Amino acid sequence: MHHFFLTGTSGIGKSTLLMEVLQEMEFPISGFFAQRQLLPDGTTGGFRLLPWSSKHPLTATYQAEASDLFIKKSDTGWQKDLHVFQTTAITLLNEKTPLKCLDEIGGTELLVPEFLNALYALLESDVCCVGVIKSPQNLTSMMTRVEMKKQEAIKLQELHKDMTQQFHSVIVELTAFNREEVKLALKNFIKTEVCT
Repeated sequence: MHHFFLTGTSGIGKSTLLMEVLQEMEFPISGFFAQRQLLPDGTTGGFRLLPWSSKHPLTATYQAEASDLFIKKSDTGWQKDLHVFQTTAITLLNEKTPLKCLDEIGGTELLVPEFLNALYALLESDVCCVGVIKSPQNLTSMMTRVEMKKQEAIKLQELHKDMTQQFHSVIVELTAFNREEVKLALKNFIKTEVCT
């Protein structure tokens, strides 16, 4: 096993658990996370790609002009800026550290060839990755809210298969009942794969 990814239903706390564990680590971590941008009514206004090392919170007040917003709500619906995955995301994937955080992968970024190539190169390398991977069920749910193509679902299914069969990864579903067990497994994985 070389990579450890969490999956599960939206809102179950995958990113929160990941952040809790990684904040306890005392060695360099690079990568990225998707910060949820909240509107005044508490609903999601967009998602912003941020460096893991920035130590920003998982949620923030929506700012329409913030840099690296890759999905944002507008008067005409959801807008995507895939350029973020051709620039910032690839830069963050290529940073040299013993542990890489990818929170989360499996959405519209899989349709960006440059990003997908960089992701696969990383997963094939000797760098240990932890993160969150979108479940096929979550993608199906998102397709009802955000304009997405069937191709994204196909790419996600391929990624799930390649993660386990080609990239020596474990994908663990986080539920309301196994949080402490999964947290311990993630900690043990990092200690075994990175700290030794």
